[in-house]
Amino acid sequence: MRALETYHEAVGLKDPAGQAALLLSGYLPDSAEVLIEAGVRCIPLLRCEREAVADAARHRLEAVLFKLRRLPQTHEVSRTVEELAAEVARKEREGRRSMWLGFGVIGGLLLLLVVLVYAIVRAFRG
Repeated sequence: MRALETYHEAVGLKDPAGQAALLLSGYLPDSAEVLIEAGVRCIPLLRCEREAVADAARHRLEAVLFKLRRLPQTHEVSRTVEELAAEVARKEREGRRSMWLGFGVIGGLLLLLVVLVYAIVRAFRG
């Protein structure tokens, strides 16, 4: 557990790029208890405004889930897997929602541009 605490202290001291790098390549424990703690500590990082940090936290959570699913399934491990998987799924839904919103905005701007060009061409043709 001490190694995990040291790891998260190091993550907290880094700039966003350093945090993302540490989250992607950092220490992952082997015991169920410490893996569960590692997953729980990643959840706040999923909500980080820095997209690189949030994506790295999502990847780290997926790695934690991978390891947890391969352990003997106690009630606590199974419950944690369900909860962490729900957090990862929520983050993925948010990403898709943002992508579609971006497509909609760009599509609306392109439509506006086409309408403006059409109106200008009609105005000069008389």
